[in-house]
Amino acid sequence: MLLLDDLKALRLQEQAARTPHLAFTLPNVPALMEQIRATRFPTISDRLEIYFIDGPYVACIWHSALSPLSGGTIFLHNILNRPEVSPAVFQYILTHELIHLIVRGREVEGKFTTHPPEFWEMERDLVPNRDMAFSWLWLNFSPVLKRDKKREGIRVKRRWKWAPELVNVWEWEAFEGKYDHLVPGATL
Repeated sequence: MLLLDDLKALRLQEQAARTPHLAFTLPNVPALMEQIRATRFPTISDRLEIYFIDGPYVACIWHSALSPLSGGTIFLHNILNRPEVSPAVFQYILTHELIHLIVRGREVEGKFTTHPPEFWEMERDLVPNRDMAFSWLWLNFSPVLKRDKKREGIRVKRRWKWAPELVNVWEWEAFEGKYDHLVPGATL
């Protein structure tokens, strides 16, 4: 989950426009994003776009540095473009990306971060099941995910399309009760 510079974002938008991917998700992701924007982020304009791409990160957002509330583009990796991905996981990811339009990156303890403490506080407030959604992502996709600490994102390895371990993905409902012990603070 990452903020992109303008040039890289434009290249991704051009690629997405040239080779659009059909959505195989059960939730209507653009409609879900609009619902989240309208209910949780009413100050953000309605100029938001969303694309599934074969990019390097699970999700990232591009917006104008001069006017972040004027909308932006969210790029979701195609690893999420499957019917098993729950609306709860998309709510977590989309909310995370939209928070970037509200909470700006800043220097913390001498180092610039796109996720300052107030970012995480807002995310906790807006997405109470974020730990469960994040655990679901890692349980299902960890063989092809890698944390990128320098860029503060989660990379998807290039071999993801050919990873046999991604054939069987947990349904959200089956995961919810079975793996509560993995989620910090979950009630049993």
